[in-house]
Amino acid sequence: MSNPNVASTSTAALNFMNTLQAQQNTAFQGNQTALNAVQGAWGNILAGGAIPPGYSAGLDSMLQTNIRNNTAQGDVNAKDAAALQAKQAGGGALAPAGETEAVNAQIDAGSEASLNSNLTAEKTADYQQGVTNLEAGSQAELGVAGAESDVGLAGAATGSGKLAASAGEAQWQENQTSSPAAILGDIGSAVGDASAIFPT
Repeated sequence: MSNPNVASTSTAALNFMNTLQAQQNTAFQGNQTALNAVQGAWGNILAGGAIPPGYSAGLDSMLQTNIRNNTAQGDVNAKDAAALQAKQAGGGALAPAGETEAVNAQIDAGSEASLNSNLTAEKTADYQQGVTNLEAGSQAELGVAGAESDVGLAGAATGSGKLAASAGEAQWQENQTSSPAAILGDIGSAVGDASAIFPT
């Protein structure tokens, strides 16, 4: 005969474990769906490597073209300004050819240095944007993992399963001690002990 409280606890704990396992499966499916959506949105960025570029090829090309065009125009403007300054300083006469070439070479060197500096800055900004995108993609994936704790649900299900097993074991032990064989066995051993005290 089983204790109704133990049997009830065992059944309730088993039902609770089954409910938690079903909820954990539902949460896992929801997390998997969210993770698939995040991977779809951020997959290209995350596949870019440790430090992927952040700009599209088209944007990168456009920015570099703008830098080159602006530098070239600046070079032309600086040479025109230098020629005008030399002409004004000479009272309207043209500057000697060697002097003009030296000034233009200096302007060209400055333009080249400016071009290299600006292209380097553009590429640095490109990779900084790539790192920002990579971090955002990683955080999005981590957010899915933290949205619902599968570990917590699994732990609760495991705990309730242990409770059901403990209650079942307690019920089994009670059945063993309250079974007719155990009762008669105890009576039989008591009779045996009594015969030692009261010899026939």
